[in-house]
Amino acid sequence: AQDPAAKPAADPKAAPADAKPAEAKPDGPLPKGFPKPDEPRGLRVREAGARDGYVLLAPLNSKSIHMLDLEGNVKHTWKTSNPPGGAVYFLPNGLLLRCGQVDSNPRFHGGGIGGRIQQLDWDGKVVWNFDLDTDQLTQHPDVLPLPNGNVLMIAWEYHSKEEAIAHGRMADLCNEEGLWTDVVIEVQPSRPVGGAVVWMWRSWDHLVQDQDPAQPGYGKIEEHAGSIDINVDCRFLRKEESEEERAKKEKM
Repeated sequence: AQDPAAKPAADPKAAPADAKPAEAKPDGPLPKGFPKPDEPRGLRVREAGARDGYVLLAPLNSKSIHMLDLEGNVKHTWKTSNPPGGAVYFLPNGLLLRCGQVDSNPRFHGGGIGGRIQQLDWDGKVVWNFDLDTDQLTQHPDVLPLPNGNVLMIAWEYHSKEEAIAHGRMADLCNEEGLWTDVVIEVQPSRPVGGAVVWMWRSWDHLVQDQDPAQPGYGKIEEHAGSIDINVDCRFLRKEESEEERAKKEKM
């Protein structure tokens, strides 16, 4: 019998405690153009014609933002408290404007989620913070600084499954998460925290649908060039074949 308190014999094949962890190997072939794990990192191409200046780099899995020169040297780094949520801009006044991810969004998920807009000074101090991450609206991945000092941003707006169907969404393709439509919002900053929404454009107000004449926005899609088809994302999805349809194909 083995004493549970006794230390197990050392495995002669085991790696030493201070050994570097083995790099993860991809399970299958990498997508075209994707760098191989053993390829060198850093500056890969520097040719005539590249625009003079600096490059901002905000890696997806990092809370740091780097300013690089065209030789690939890191000239400055900003440390932040949360991962990036998309865009980052260096403003003429020397501030950094960035999108950030807010943890545990109450409803929204998926690629490009953000929820936080910040301005940082050169030393990384947050001089303005604006959060938009409710269960009705959440900012996602881009912003635009305006000449008047305001900030333009896009966000998802939540609509329940029932609300979407009542506006002509195809009922069989509307899941329990409802429908998230885009809005464009102009925010006037209130430093250091918050801001006032001074303008909003909602795609929900510019929809067209051809499913139900009794619901809002009904019409022929081709006759409403300035509107958005509420079913555009699912109109051309392949339909699952029935057993009868598969049996017919097999007999042909």
